[in-house]
Amino acid sequence: MSTKVFALIPARYQSRRFPGKPLTLLHGKPLVQHCYESASSCALFDRVVIATDDQRIFDTAKGFGAEVVMTPESCPTGTDRIATALQMHPDLAEADIIVNVQGDEPQISATTVSGLIELLKNDPEAQMATAVVPLHTQEELLDTSVVKCVFDCNGNALYFSRAPIPYGHGTADVRRQNYYGHVGIYAFRTQLLLKLHELATTPLQQAEDLEQLRMMEHGHRIKVLEVEERILGVDTPDDLKKVEELV
Repeated sequence: MSTKVFALIPARYQSRRFPGKPLTLLHGKPLVQHCYESASSCALFDRVVIATDDQRIFDTAKGFGAEVVMTPESCPTGTDRIATALQMHPDLAEADIIVNVQGDEPQISATTVSGLIELLKNDPEAQMATAVVPLHTQEELLDTSVVKCVFDCNGNALYFSRAPIPYGHGTADVRRQNYYGHVGIYAFRTQLLLKLHELATTPLQQAEDLEQLRMMEHGHRIKVLEVEERILGVDTPDDLKKVEELV
C-alpha cells in the first residue's frame, strides 16, 4: 500500500521576535504564501494544509486558494498546533506521515523531504525524523540560535543543544571536530502526533527551549538525515532582507 503524506504548515501570528511574520510581504507575497506554494509544488505531498491561530492569516490563506484550518492561540509550539489540527479535523489524521513545514521557511527541499520519508519507511519503529547539516564556521558553532545535534552510528539522534556539542576537549572548533546544525523540518508518524497531548513538558526541553527533546525524553527515537543544503528561515526582520536577496 502507498504511504499517504500530508504537509502541515503552522502559522502563528504573534511571534516573539517578529509579530505578524506570516503576513510580511516577500517579493509582493505574504511569507506564508511562499511556504504554501513551495510545499504544494512538492509532488511528495498528497495534501498541504495551513494551521493558524489568527483570522487575518486564515483570510489571507483563503484568498490565495490555500486549504487552511483554525487552531487555538494557546498552542505552545508548531508541533502542538499540528497535533491540535489533527484532533480538530479527523480527516487530516488519515495521513500515514505528517511533515511539519515551517511557516517561516519560504523554500522547501524535495530531496530533504524525500529522505525523511524514506527514513521512516525503512525503520518502522522510528516515530519521527529530522535533518542536520554540517557546520563550517566558528560563528555558526557558537551561535545559540543554531541548534547543534549529535547522533549515533545508526542515525538516531542522541541530543540537541544550543551549545556546541560534542565538547571537543574543551575547545569547540569546526577545524578539529565535525559539528552538525539542526535543520528545522520534521516528519512524524501520525500516531505520535495524535498522542502528543499525553506527553508532558520535560526538563531538558525547558532547559534548551527545544521541542524535539520532549519526544526524546519520553523515549521516542528521532532519525537523523544528513544533508548539505540549508533551508532559508525568517526569524527576524533582518533575516527577511537576507532571504529576499536569495529567493
